[in-house]
Amino acid sequence: MDDHLFHELHTLFKRTKSSIETFVHMLEPAVDNATTEKERLYFHHIIEEEEERLKRLEELIPQLEELTEQPSRVEGSSSKWTVGDLRSNKGGSHE
Repeated sequence: MDDHLFHELHTLFKRTKSSIETFVHMLEPAVDNATTEKERLYFHHIIEEEEERLKRLEELIPQLEELTEQPSRVEGSSSKWTVGDLRSNKGGSHE
């Protein structure tokens, strides 16, 4: 694979992680100030989904950093992650 590709993916996923963190912080007041239980649960569920995405990114980003630093490890390696790890609902309940 192209070294540039890993760098671009790393940059993209770090930016995505930052955006998700910002989004979650924006939603926290909606949970805290919800006027009904339904409203609170609605926003809480969104936060949980985003936290799952963050968890996957936190696992993937360090692996991409390794590949960016040592791209020769990709060919013929038994990499810890696959393209399937990039799926937005990996392990989620909404497939």
